[in-house]
Amino acid sequence: MRRGGKKLTTPNVHFDSTIGEYRVSHHVSPKGFYKGQQVVTPASDANDNN
Repeated sequence: MRRGGKKLTTPNVHFDSTIGEYRVSHHVSPKGFYKGQQVVTPASDANDNN
């Protein structure tokens, strides 16, 4: 009864037009984009150079 106030909430996701997919707000997308700029090179692209 004490924990009855806890609720399951869905994460805040929005459509990112840069990559054309949904992503969690305020997080880097799986392709390395944040606010329309590429900030991280994805690991799969980094390994292709070897």
